[in-house]
Amino acid sequence: MDKKVKDLNPFAKAKTLKERERVWKSLKSIARPVSKEEGERLLEEAIRLQLGNNK
Repeated sequence: MDKKVKDLNPFAKAKTLKERERVWKSLKSIARPVSKEEGERLLEEAIRLQLGNNK
């Protein structure tokens, strides 16, 4: 019953430059453009989550 959990920080396990480049290319391939409003909303959410984790 081992469930594969999606790694939230794929760069953490990438030790070499080649591995980091592979992770970066993988992330770029699934990226999609967002509107300015959506980008601002996502940024605010990321800041809120970061502040919540620091408490």
